[in-house]
Amino acid sequence: MTNLTDSEHASVPTRRSDPTSNGAHTLAPGPRVVSLQGVWERLGTPLLRSVLLALLAGLLLAGLAGAVVVTRPATYRSQATLLLDEPGAVALAPDEGVLLKLSALRAKYAALADTTPILQGAARLSDLSLATVSADSQVSYGATALTMQAQGISSDPATARLVAQSLGQALALYVASEQTGLQVPSADRLTMTVIQPAGAPVKISPTNRRVAAVTILAFIVGWILVYLVVQLEATRRWRPRLG
Repeated sequence: MTNLTDSEHASVPTRRSDPTSNGAHTLAPGPRVVSLQGVWERLGTPLLRSVLLALLAGLLLAGLAGAVVVTRPATYRSQATLLLDEPGAVALAPDEGVLLKLSALRAKYAALADTTPILQGAARLSDLSLATVSADSQVSYGATALTMQAQGISSDPATARLVAQSLGQALALYVASEQTGLQVPSADRLTMTVIQPAGAPVKISPTNRRVAAVTILAFIVGWILVYLVVQLEATRRWRPRLG
């Protein structure tokens, strides 16, 4: 029998037993080496594909959304400017009380502009149907001035202008008729006058700003949704290989 010295014992490699190998001895496995190409295939390629697909989808959705907005029927607005006044009282007023009263009365006549008597008067003056005048008319006023704006809003520019002008005239006639019916003395009567006839209709929709906003929003939404879907699918496919 050959006896090993202590130094020879030290040079013999240590082996680990594998319980599944029926007593056979194997060397411990070394560290796993992952190549840069493998990392790119597992991470970089799906990311690049997600970005490109999301970009394409975002551009497509933005184009469709922009086309829908641009091709919608245009809307036009025309307006006539009215002045509510009480010449006799304003001329003799010692303070701003009369002006404040006139400013507050604009709310009353703006509300009355949507009632049947005034709308019927506007329909007669414009030779339009009551339904058209009712749907296309609007009255607005500012915070301090004594003026009001009779507006016509329609997909047809000519109709918008006709509604604005006839509504302003109908309001002026209503105020005059009201003062007469109340038997207000001439010096104390309220007057409503069309001081600026309905101007050329202006296109109010779709505006370039709205088209741009809808297009940008559609691009962002489309990009995010497609990117998330593609990335989730890529993660599901690569998870077993990464493990």
